[in-house]
Amino acid sequence: MTLWHPEFLFNEMDLLRPLGTLPRVNHRDLLVDVKETDKDVSITADVPGISKDNVHVRAKHGVVTISVTEESEKKDEKKDDAGNVVWHSQERSKNFVSRSIRMPKTADLKAAKASLVDGVLTLTVPKLEAKDAKDDGEMIPIS
Repeated sequence: MTLWHPEFLFNEMDLLRPLGTLPRVNHRDLLVDVKETDKDVSITADVPGISKDNVHVRAKHGVVTISVTEESEKKDEKKDDAGNVVWHSQERSKNFVSRSIRMPKTADLKAAKASLVDGVLTLTVPKLEAKDAKDDGEMIPIS
């Protein structure tokens, strides 16, 4: 089994950080687990409370990108005695996060399968024989 280079996970901002330093992780990062076997690459991401319509998986030029849009729910606003709306803090309204994972050249992106069950996105990308490898881009539907 041939593994690809360990620097396969990146965000756009990771390209600007000095080599050899670890990326910062904060509450808005999309954290993923990536596992490779001789038959496939498996990617798992936690997206709790996010509907399937707000999660998109795209494969292009050997890179899989997972994009998530999160919108906070509109709730009834509480008013003070004068009828004014009182906000003490509102830190979330609409968030967008994406994560890109470089696939090995043998990844069969056309045969990739994605599912979202109980807030866990699972993407499985089968691998081809090295002689059959291609680099085609397309959307991956989530079941």
